[in-house]
Amino acid sequence: MQIGSGQKAEVSWYGGGQRQVELITGTGQWFRTGIGLIEVRWVFVRDLTGTHRDEYLFSTDVTMTPEKIVELYTSRWSVEVTFQECKGHLRVEKTKVWTECSVLTLIPLLFCCYSAVVIMATALMTEIPDIRKSWPGKTHTTFSDMLWLLRRQFWKGYLTDSQQKTRLSQNRKNPDPLLMNALCQCA
Repeated sequence: MQIGSGQKAEVSWYGGGQRQVELITGTGQWFRTGIGLIEVRWVFVRDLTGTHRDEYLFSTDVTMTPEKIVELYTSRWSVEVTFQECKGHLRVEKTKVWTECSVLTLIPLLFCCYSAVVIMATALMTEIPDIRKSWPGKTHTTFSDMLWLLRRQFWKGYLTDSQQKTRLSQNRKNPDPLLMNALCQCA
């Protein structure tokens, strides 16, 4: 096993920033059943600001630099946030489909739906600056806000459509705001 000495480096960090870290790296071997010994690069990472715990990272690509291994690890944050949002709002948990093809296409299809909601809501936000905020002090629009905005547009169009025979609102140009908020929350 080879062990390198500790070195200080500046690497890309969670959220797109830069961070000063101390790295110790080396190579070793990992036993894998059916394959035997494979060479791995390990990296010990210490955040010099002290806000994150020390980590050991591993890669089977021993030619990769320690800095690159750390950056690949920290760049996964946006992917994890996307999965968390999809689990919370699109109810992505365990697949309940029967064929392998369905299993392989369900999650990408849900991600496409998620992306479509974000794209449509972003376009609407330029037209409607008064998007509601879920709680006081919030500075960024959440996925829940985007769903609320799309529901609002749907219901507004439905309630003001001149082709509809049944009306839920007497004022066709501006439906009742309380009614709109109630519909947007439940549907």
